[in-house]
Amino acid sequence: MTRAKLTQYRIDAEHSNSYTAWLRLGSPAHPTPAQYAELEQSGQLALLGTPENIRMDHGSTLIQLHLPRQAVSLLVLEW
Repeated sequence: MTRAKLTQYRIDAEHSNSYTAWLRLGSPAHPTPAQYAELEQSGQLALLGTPENIRMDHGSTLIQLHLPRQAVSLLVLEW
């Protein structure tokens, strides 16, 4: 048995989504520099939760996660 570090990144309505942020700002056609910075930040890949250590048995593991509709997760495993 070995251990690995699991890190999850998410893109959905609440994470890594500059479109949702743009709508929340009122859909500005010409964002101000502050709005542009906020939109740029909200479009960055967002870490979901904190990385966790998981158990690996003979190079395999079972990962269960809940994905909302229209979402994608990037799972990064590090040994």
